[in-house]
Amino acid sequence: MRTLVYKRTHNGDPSVGGQSDEPEKEGIALKLTWIGIGPHKTRVVGKEHPEVTFDHFKYYGTTGEILRDLAPHLADLMYIKKARNVMMFNADEQADVDKLLALATHAPPSVALAATTESDQVCKPRQQGCAS
Repeated sequence: MRTLVYKRTHNGDPSVGGQSDEPEKEGIALKLTWIGIGPHKTRVVGKEHPEVTFDHFKYYGTTGEILRDLAPHLADLMYIKKARNVMMFNADEQADVDKLLALATHAPPSVALAATTESDQVCKPRQQGCAS
């Protein structure tokens, strides 16, 4: 499964907390903050980037565990080797990623996806900015 791990600087960013002053102030430094599986991108009128929702979404926010305690090889990649975002992993890092993904396998969908109905996903004639 293709996986993106991204180092966050503030709440609202995806993945794991960074290690600078800003993530420290936000209460997310060095923590696992959320996991999403099965992404869906939807263009939103007036926004530059698509909204991303997930089939399975586990949010920890500021209460997440320290990444090193859960995934030491991945933590080394993110914090010692200073990776900002990663999509390719060695065998040890991939084992850590798989362990983290397993934490969200049975999580419910992200809120926006759970609230979406089938009719919301179908474009109406002449309607701009909708996604299918």
